[in-house]
Amino acid sequence: MGFVIFEENKPFVLEALGNGEFDYLEAASEVFEADFFRFIKARALLDELAATCPTPRKKEDVPFWFYVASNLSMRLHGVHAFDAFPMVVRCGGMLQAFGPQAGRKVVHPATGETTIFCEGFNQKNHYDRETPCDPDFLRKVTKDTDPKP
Repeated sequence: MGFVIFEENKPFVLEALGNGEFDYLEAASEVFEADFFRFIKARALLDELAATCPTPRKKEDVPFWFYVASNLSMRLHGVHAFDAFPMVVRCGGMLQAFGPQAGRKVVHPATGETTIFCEGFNQKNHYDRETPCDPDFLRKVTKDTDPKP
């Protein structure tokens, strides 16, 4: 089993790259992904797509358009396991595209460490979140959705 670490310290990354210390590089661009989501949200394509998808939920704590966007983001990154969603949020462009309700990156002045701060959509969680919605929520909605409406 290996570890996956995403780092935003550019001098550190460039030095490690020069030393050949990488096992894998993520191909999806944060900027490209943010632009993609801004485009489909501004044109109401994301809302239209979400409206055509079958949903197993009667109550919507997390907007269904965000569920659709999360799945699109995971596919852009070549990720199919829902437990990898925090990594996709951390390195992707969803936070920049959907604004502070989805979350934001915060750089701590003392350490220079970048962390994710997400309030979430349903106001039920009283702890620091690293994703706008729980990865298990994404898994359960997918599992419960009837593919033949």
